[in-house]
Amino acid sequence: MNLAASGACAFLLGSAAFAQEAVPLTEELFTLPWVIADFEGRSDVEYVTSPTFGIFEVADRDVGGDTPCAHSWNGKIDLDLPAVTISEVEAFHSDECPADRDTMTLLKLFE
Repeated sequence: MNLAASGACAFLLGSAAFAQEAVPLTEELFTLPWVIADFEGRSDVEYVTSPTFGIFEVADRDVGGDTPCAHSWNGKIDLDLPAVTISEVEAFHSDECPADRDTMTLLKLFE
């Protein structure tokens, strides 16, 4: 997924980012934990927790976070800025979670 061009996910870096000012994509930006505030196909279901995104090991290309149902996900990331590619996404999900559809939508966007 090319985050710079697709516009599929809107990310916030904390309460100071609510103005949604554009920032240049740098590798340093990806060392911060991100909370996913909105994404294409998101439902109106209230979440247990907001989805999250973070790079665990840049050298090993490990990326992961939490789904809207508070289950973890992980994958691999390649940074060739401004292109960002997330692949090999794996996650646990439960049909009992009302945001299950959003979990699958979010993970497909990451792929």
